[in-house]
Amino acid sequence: MVAIRCSIRLEVPLGQLGSLVVSPEYVRYLVQIANDKMEANKKRTDGFLALLQSKGLPESTTKMPDMNTACATQSVKGGSASTRYSGDYRDDGLFCKNALRESNCLDDGEVACSEVDRSHVSESSDIHNCSLEVALLKIVDKPVEKLFLWGQSACVLNNREKQVLIFGGFGGLGRHARRNYTLALDAQSGLLREMDAKGLPTPRLGHSAAVIGTNMYVIGGRTGPSQVLNDVWVLQTTESRWSQLECTGDSFNPRHRHAAVAVGSNIYVFGGLSNEVIYSSMTVLNTETLHWSEIPVEGHDGEKALSDLYSFDITTQQWKIERWEHLGDIVVLPKTSFRDPLWDSMGDELWPLVAKSLGAQRLARQGRILPTGTRDSTLELLVGDNGWVTHHENGILYSFDATKCMFSSGNRSEKLRMARLYCENETVVDLFAGIGYFVLPFLVKANAKFVYACEWNPHALAALKHNIHANSVADRCVILEGDNRLTAPQGVADRVCLGLLPSSECSWATAVRALRAVGGVLHIHGNVNDSEENSWLDYVVQSIQSISESEGLSWDISIEHVERIKWYGPHIRHLVADVRCKQL
Repeated sequence: MVAIRCSIRLEVPLGQLGSLVVSPEYVRYLVQIANDKMEANKKRTDGFLALLQSKGLPESTTKMPDMNTACATQSVKGGSASTRYSGDYRDDGLFCKNALRESNCLDDGEVACSEVDRSHVSESSDIHNCSLEVALLKIVDKPVEKLFLWGQSACVLNNREKQVLIFGGFGGLGRHARRNYTLALDAQSGLLREMDAKGLPTPRLGHSAAVIGTNMYVIGGRTGPSQVLNDVWVLQTTESRWSQLECTGDSFNPRHRHAAVAVGSNIYVFGGLSNEVIYSSMTVLNTETLHWSEIPVEGHDGEKALSDLYSFDITTQQWKIERWEHLGDIVVLPKTSFRDPLWDSMGDELWPLVAKSLGAQRLARQGRILPTGTRDSTLELLVGDNGWVTHHENGILYSFDATKCMFSSGNRSEKLRMARLYCENETVVDLFAGIGYFVLPFLVKANAKFVYACEWNPHALAALKHNIHANSVADRCVILEGDNRLTAPQGVADRVCLGLLPSSECSWATAVRALRAVGGVLHIHGNVNDSEENSWLDYVVQSIQSISESEGLSWDISIEHVERIKWYGPHIRHLVADVRCKQL
């Protein structure tokens, strides 16, 4: 669920104790201003919706409220003023029920109201549109209006009742203001109570909160537009007592709208704002020692919005980018997505919603590549009947069954590099052809004279046979089925591609034998620790030199180029060494 707020607002006191203290003319003036603001909000909302839909958000079947009819009109009679709304309205001028019913959302406090009519919500069938099945929770004991907040924090207390603790925020019952009360909500019964805690923090919004054991920690936030905080408070729920903590260590700058999560006894805080400053730092608070430590990360200047998703490994203290990728009309989620078994229990409802939100016809979740000789895919299809897909990349068509064949978008730059080689008069041997990852760039773009494609995975072979015909290059390619150490030709190649990870060393001798007597180029792939790159390159040269000598070849072996493809894991990089073998 996403809530979107607009900052255009108007809050003006008009009276007290049931009587106006301003003139009817002033009320008319305010209503005109309010209507102008509503129209400005409408333009912003329409523009934002159009932008979302242009980025692939499906159009909603729920009609957006018409702000032209929802805007207030004023009427002044006999020295008293009231505000009317067209359509279904409340005569006290507090709420436009038509707009709420159509949009299924409460305004975030553009107008300060002392009461809100929610009686129609339980009767509205639209409340379940575009969402997983939910149960309407009836709030008891305390007024539900105390929950009408934004900028508050909420986290689950690890007690028997699994209560939700809500602290701070802007809004609430009566005149809207920043709050510092703590609410405990029983998610099963709907019982809402306000904790009678001592030593309250200052009212705030935009803070973060995290629970460790029976304690809730509140960090930062702001008390006003320019009053940004960096304090740390702890609520000891068993004693209903707040305490401000004195922390040491690295400087923790004031911020709001940051993210925080508790892992063990540590609270990890990322990002946030402070006036004109946008933070991209990761800071850790050890709640046992009350010591702040900053973890160096590559920063972001905040000049543009990011569409990437990153995960942070607290063991290696490394960031890893997590993004979904497109394979034809299949959107593939990272293998770390929705891993909790609870998601699978509601998969029949969840996966179609995720697919719709991403504008996908089919949805899958990436699995690990099996460490077998055939490197089978374990991609899991979540929405769709089959995994066969046609993927367009660099002007080449790749068709394959994504649930059975590996395909890595991270190798795109290397495929493009091979495509840009001049191979017009060359014969190429690809010892690990797969579905044609490099075979097709050699043939379609680099115009290789002929390619021998070795492969033994039956699913990849089926795709490879299809792809050389689909790209009209079957007359310049022969497919050799089976173990390349047995099937690869000898003495014919100008260059040999060895695209197997984590290592292709099992076929280095085969590659040497495949080259012509005058030599050629070997494209050797491997996963290498970043601190061992030079020693790996030395090992490659020495190994190829030794193999060539054992084959009776007098070659000079050198590294012509090293291509760094991508990070395969913490400190592990996918490298390609272009090894030049030249006859002496």
